[in-house]
Amino acid sequence: MISVAIATFNGAEYLQPQLDSILAQSVAVDEIVICDDNSADGTVSILENYQKEHPGKFRIFRNPQNLGCAGNFEKALSLCSGDIIFLSDQDDVWKVDKVEKMLKCFELPQILGVYSDSQVVNANLEPLGSTHLEIRSFSHALLKTTPQFKNFIQQF
Repeated sequence: MISVAIATFNGAEYLQPQLDSILAQSVAVDEIVICDDNSADGTVSILENYQKEHPGKFRIFRNPQNLGCAGNFEKALSLCSGDIIFLSDQDDVWKVDKVEKMLKCFELPQILGVYSDSQVVNANLEPLGSTHLEIRSFSHALLKTTPQFKNFIQQF
């Protein structure tokens, strides 16, 4: 079973492209678990509409008090029932084959986890020329030279 854990907070303007991209995956996810951290915009209304349009796919939880980003993701993760869980920020838009490509990594028995980078884009989803990990000075080369990781790194 494949789950997606999403933490939301006042993300109404981003939700439709994000949720549509998750629903359009070449390999379907089984559940989308969303924890909302007391949004004051239309976030919950949008989520409830998706839940009505896709019965059984969405599980929505509203926190009685604000947990903050890390606490909200932790709660969302704890509520997922999948063997494989994808994390998604409320403003992510996934490429159609993200789930498919990441699942292939788990065909190798030594793989315990997979991460992905993301393109930084503008409001029109046009790439700005860098990735999230580049901005954070993350180095694939460094990982490849680290003994415990070098045999497990695969980029798509």
